[in-house]
Amino acid sequence: MKKNPEANLKLKYKKVLELGMRGSLLALVLLFQFLRVIDLEAVETETKEIQIEVADIPPTEQFKRPPPPPKPSIPIPSESEDIPEDLTIEATTLDLSDIPPPPPPPEEDDGMNIFVPYDEPPSPIGGFGSIHKALKY
Repeated sequence: MKKNPEANLKLKYKKVLELGMRGSLLALVLLFQFLRVIDLEAVETETKEIQIEVADIPPTEQFKRPPPPPKPSIPIPSESEDIPEDLTIEATTLDLSDIPPPPPPPEEDDGMNIFVPYDEPPSPIGGFGSIHKALKY
């Protein structure tokens, strides 16, 4: 498909952009030249003295935060025999026979999700004609 050069905007883009820039710059220069000619009179306004009342505000007290608790020390196993002999670790036993039985499974409610097929669809009381009569457009 061949484009018509008169309707192709890409060919005229640079020229239109330059003309627009020149026009806007010319308009701004003329605007500033016109505003320079207009003499604006200075208007004296009454100055109102504002009294500022200074109040003594006590300085805010900054409380120091308590230091963070010390980090727990991680025991490092050592191969040396510097461990006291009177230090004993009690024997720990795990008795798994005293575990209580699991709770009973939840009761299933079969009455909630029953699909009931029907032969005739429900209809409004008085039929669809009564609804049609009550409608106003």
